Amino acid sequence: MPGKPNTLRRAVVTAAVALIGLGAAAAVYVTSSRTASSRATRAESAAEAAAPAIKPGESEASAELGRARTEQASEHRPSEAAAPTAAPPSGSSRAISGTVSLSAAIAEESSPLSDLGGLAGSGYKFRLALSDFGAGIESVTLADHTTSAGKPAPFALQQAVRDSSGRPLATSMATVGVEIVLGAAAPAFVDLREGPGRAPVWRQTAPGEFEATILDASAAPPAPVARIRKRFVIQKGSYDIRVEERLVNLTAEPMTVRWYSYGPIELPSDSSGYGIDVRRFRYGALRSAQQDPSRQFPEGDNRLTPRRTLVDPATQATKQVWPTDDSIKQGRELVWLALTSRYFAFAVHPIIDASAPAPDKRLAMAETVHRVLVRSPGAPEALVLQVNSPPVAVAANGSLEMAVGAYAGPMRPGTLAGDPMLSALGLGQLVVYNLGGPCSPCTFPVLAHGLIWFLRLAHDNLLFDWSLAIMVLVLAVRTALHPITRRSQIGLAKFSKQMQALGPKQAAIREKHKDNPRQMQVEMARLMKEEGVNFRGALGCLPIFLQMPIWIALYAMLFFAFELRHEAGFFGVFQAVSGGRWGFLADLSAPDHFIEFSKGVHIPIVSSLGMGEITGINILPLILGVVFFVQQKYMTPPPTTTLSPEMEMQQKMMKWMMVVMFPLMMFNAPSGLAIYFITNSTLGIIESRWIRKHINRLTAGDAAKAGGAKPGAAAGRKVEGPPGFWQRVQAEAMKRAEQKQGGGARPGTKPRR
Repeated sequence: MPGKPNTLRRAVVTAAVALIGLGAAAAVYVTSSRTASSRATRAESAAEAAAPAIKPGESEASAELGRARTEQASEHRPSEAAAPTAAPPSGSSRAISGTVSLSAAIAEESSPLSDLGGLAGSGYKFRLALSDFGAGIESVTLADHTTSAGKPAPFALQQAVRDSSGRPLATSMATVGVEIVLGAAAPAFVDLREGPGRAPVWRQTAPGEFEATILDASAAPPAPVARIRKRFVIQKGSYDIRVEERLVNLTAEPMTVRWYSYGPIELPSDSSGYGIDVRRFRYGALRSAQQDPSRQFPEGDNRLTPRRTLVDPATQATKQVWPTDDSIKQGRELVWLALTSRYFAFAVHPIIDASAPAPDKRLAMAETVHRVLVRSPGAPEALVLQVNSPPVAVAANGSLEMAVGAYAGPMRPGTLAGDPMLSALGLGQLVVYNLGGPCSPCTFPVLAHGLIWFLRLAHDNLLFDWSLAIMVLVLAVRTALHPITRRSQIGLAKFSKQMQALGPKQAAIREKHKDNPRQMQVEMARLMKEEGVNFRGALGCLPIFLQMPIWIALYAMLFFAFELRHEAGFFGVFQAVSGGRWGFLADLSAPDHFIEFSKGVHIPIVSSLGMGEITGINILPLILGVVFFVQQKYMTPPPTTTLSPEMEMQQKMMKWMMVVMFPLMMFNAPSGLAIYFITNSTLGIIESRWIRKHINRLTAGDAAKAGGAKPGAAAGRKVEGPPGFWQRVQAEAMKRAEQKQGGGARPGTKPRR
């Protein structure tokens, strides 16, 4: 017989089962909610890493860069990546799958940043100051070059770009960030310039060495994914900087890495008050394998891309400058890239062994190069080059090593040729004597290199003073061109005399055909043909065209010659007399500064001519104006025809424009160029006077011939030899003209006198 049911026990068991069921349901709900929330958080973090948000105060360039990264992350995939160095990292590794969120770890507190190198007397060519902003270069200050002649302030070739509050916006050779594809996950970009709240992400581990860690923020706690070490190496006596970077994969998954780095920042303008900004973007490249199978002869670009075309305010903040359309069509590969000024360059190049038989000279880490305009309220925009690498595969627990060089020094041929690696890479082609722009094709670099060779020869072996060498160079050029100048001026003088003789006949034709201009022109042409008068006998404009390339090449060579920078004129006699206090001709690459102002003065008419501010009273341009006045007043040949009052007024205005405007435009010109113009014009006056005396002797000889005497016999001078080629041509032309006037003389008859 069944027992009496235990009601209390049944109630307890039922309640316990219900509680267990409710607990299990709650546990399932909470777990699913946490998983969904975690997935959403991870996806949001991955999106933020791929396209960083604009931080407060971030420059427009950084925002544009972030947008560009998002596009590039979806476009670029690994292709023929370089094999990484298979070196297992120290520490633990772990496998990662699914979606990850990567970010740079905030750096631990490190010791104060240390400088590398030193200034004068240290044996180094520069002092390298480093920054934790992207582990880049804060400044490069040259040891042997100052900002101006006679002043101890060293010249800063590179300076970090900062906003009005002093916050860094860009440093040269900084690591902007890396884009990592981990396993099958989506690309994730990690910004390595600075962390949230401007916190540093790089820690200095030793002088010139930095370290940063990339974390998987989706793990709990965040786990390290990669570690990056960066090192700067310099040597005494060298202008080159070696930048080494090593990324270690701390996971058991293969990853693909794409590197984003800043290259050079625009150099300070070095126009020396002349108002010409010749800062440029330059590159060197290898020709295609079909054109150069050896791939050992880099060629510098001939574009000479000026800074002003890259910083147009109307353009976007980022723009690709390599590869160009032409380089893609021609199959060229980049070797080096640079930003240059008048005298200096900062160039990024590969590290090669110049003694190897056929080193690889390609800059492998540069797939594309962009110019970035760093803009910030309250600060001028700055030009920076950004280098993007191709995707590179890194094995699980493996590492990737990259090393590039950066030349930071003068564009002096001897310095660039003296380094075997720089010479093999063709960096000597940074030196060009070319003003660029419309004058770029007509600067004739071959002539310029020949002229600078002669200038160095005269200075190093004969004169030992650059100002005297310039004067001797101008003298040598004018002497070489003298035969052409002489023949031209003699021809012009004869043509002028012939035209004066035709004056009465021309006046009669004008009077007769004053109502018929077309017939007047026909009669004038017939008269000149009958009289044997032809402007081509004076060689026309041929002498000018022959001389112009030489003078343009000489002008460009003197403007860019590094040898003239901070070199005093005439053995520094003016500085020696004043004990170094007088800056007159203390720097041939700058205005002469006969009287120097403590502060620059802006003059509207001077600024409108593009000469910048006036920093002193320069006497050489005033002397040049006097020389021009003498040349215009006493050396200009008389007009061949009677001028109308309007034509006379125009001629006078042109003379005064030449006398006044040209010296005004040259007021802030380098004193070396002023010495060149003064010497050239003075020698031109002397040459013209000598040629005129020669013309007078020829005229006296012709008069003696007309009188039946031998030229020079009355004065006891030696009789000239047989006539030259051009004299025979002129004689034949006069003979034919006289035959026509006489109705056609028989062959062999003497021409009428």
